[in-house]
Amino acid sequence: MFQLTPKERFPIARQLDNASDPSTYYLRATIKDADGTTIDTVDLTHIANHYYSKTWEVSADPGQEGRFITITVKVYDDAGYSTLSGVYAATSETYLIQKRLVYNLVGGGGGADISYKKIEDIVNKGVGKIKIPDKKIDLSPIEENINRLHEHVGKVEGKIDEIKSQVTSIEIPKPEPVDLSDVIGGIQQIADYLQDMQATILQHINSKSDDSKSEIMDDILIKNSDTLRTLTNEIQTARDMILKIPNILDTISKLKETLSSKDLMGISDELKKINLVIGGQQEEVAPISFREKLGIQ
Repeated sequence: MFQLTPKERFPIARQLDNASDPSTYYLRATIKDADGTTIDTVDLTHIANHYYSKTWEVSADPGQEGRFITITVKVYDDAGYSTLSGVYAATSETYLIQKRLVYNLVGGGGGADISYKKIEDIVNKGVGKIKIPDKKIDLSPIEENINRLHEHVGKVEGKIDEIKSQVTSIEIPKPEPVDLSDVIGGIQQIADYLQDMQATILQHINSKSDDSKSEIMDDILIKNSDTLRTLTNEIQTARDMILKIPNILDTISKLKETLSSKDLMGISDELKKINLVIGGQQEEVAPISFREKLGIQ
């Protein structure tokens, strides 16, 4: 919707759709108020190529609160404006008649005295009031601390490299195969001796009467219980040490792998395992029942 100022000269115009149409047409504009009252009638003049126009003086706005009007342009076949065209339909537009408010942006009388120059001056004045401190922030203490930190980090890295070099240079000798034939042979001799002694004792006891057997057994147990228990414990200890030898060799192998990987904590753990295997507390062997060894209830 367009706004018109009272008493201004407004061109009412229309261009027909087919500019090359050979027929002759006549156009009339009817201006009506919002309540349908006809305000004026304007006959448009053909300019060229079915373009029609005529200047109209805009009517007044009596109430000065705005006045809506409708301008309808109809096409006729005859100069008497009695026969409407069957080719072109009527067009209608609504307008508001009201005095326009004109602002003076370049200075002078009337309206708000605002210009781009004044806006620029206001902005510059406001920016000029902003105070930026001239004092520079002293970052030298921070830079010095950062440099010292780099120095300490470099020293720590140097120590780490030194430890890695020392650990890498450690050579773990490959363990020699352990010959246990003498130990096993000695234990076997003890076992054979015990078996022979057991057979001799049994033979001697079985030749006696039942009462004599009991007395002999009691006498053997009373006089030799400590010796038999000590001998049994020593045999058991020797057997346990033989069984632990594969574990010791395995732990030494793991220690070598740990050293090659530079895992210092793992090295400490493996050394503890070796100490535990070699010198750890042995389980106490229960006292042997000599009656059971000899097969006597």
